[in-house]
Amino acid sequence: MSAPVLRGDVTLVNRNLMEVIKAVRSDSPLPEEDLIATYFPDVPLRSLSRDELEEHMADLTGESLDLLLSMAGLDVKDQDAAIRLAHFTIIAANNTATVSQKIAASQASKKAAQAVANMLDGQDNTTQEKTPPPATPSRDPANPPPAKKAKKTKPPPPPLSE
Repeated sequence: MSAPVLRGDVTLVNRNLMEVIKAVRSDSPLPEEDLIATYFPDVPLRSLSRDELEEHMADLTGESLDLLLSMAGLDVKDQDAAIRLAHFTIIAANNTATVSQKIAASQASKKAAQAVANMLDGQDNTTQEKTPPPATPSRDPANPPPAKKAKKTKPPPPPLSE
């Protein structure tokens, strides 16, 4: 088994990182050295400098490495803590990609998909389908709506006699 590598199509920017922070704070040990997640194939996290880790963490999460280490209650100067954070962040990012969005099928989407399939097959079914009649205006000029009646006004109050 090889070390997990960060997928190129994932990001944790504008995502809730609390699960990552919980994993970093947990007592679960890091895997063996050759199974620690990496940003790039054949480039172990331990070979990256502090500046490189900061840059990759900011790209992946939109947050600074020091902020995330502080949130996890770890020493911001500790390289092992930064490696631990990077490992669990990469794992979390790769796991977000496996969650797929459920797509709800509607009548319109089915028709659109069928039209595309027919187009790809060389069939043009646009003339076969009935097109709905044009919408009629809600106001027919021959039958105008009834005129509104004027509001009745109250007579003015009598003048006050002094």
